[in-house]
Amino acid sequence: DEDQVKTMIHDVIQKFGKIDALVNNAGIICDRSFQDITLDECKRIMNVNVLGAFIVARTAAPYMHGGCIVNISSTAGSKVVAPDCLDYNITKIGVQSLTRDLAFQFRPDIRVNAVAPGWVDTRMNADLPESCIQEAKEKIYLHRLATPEEIAHVIYFLCSDQASYVNGAVITVDGGY
Repeated sequence: DEDQVKTMIHDVIQKFGKIDALVNNAGIICDRSFQDITLDECKRIMNVNVLGAFIVARTAAPYMHGGCIVNISSTAGSKVVAPDCLDYNITKIGVQSLTRDLAFQFRPDIRVNAVAPGWVDTRMNADLPESCIQEAKEKIYLHRLATPEEIAHVIYFLCSDQASYVNGAVITVDGGY
């Protein structure tokens, strides 16, 4: 919701005066076959996963003098074929494209990168059958799901001065898959 985003950014600026780092970490999934997803569901997923990142970045950018934006994408779609997650896959590829385009748009002042996690032990995966999780673990070189903290460490790095020459990149964090 663009009005809610504007209010959020306004509140942040009132409290802190500027924005040094922005992490767009929204993601929803329908988890149904291509033929079963309704157009309204597809639009909602697009709105949250891609348009949300676009709106927040566009609204925040005028208040960023330097700093960085990190968009959260996924290995879904770009590296892993998951036909029953078509809705999610196409939006996360969209986030990667948005990342590269914004890196160009906001150059040279604001760096924009993306993190593309693989399987992470989050609530999004909590309802999946254990057999599905076990199958994923067997395909991951490290034989386990990532912790949210492991993904956060990569995001932290991208927001730090240590990543001052990283721009327009999509960093895959998937334990080898």
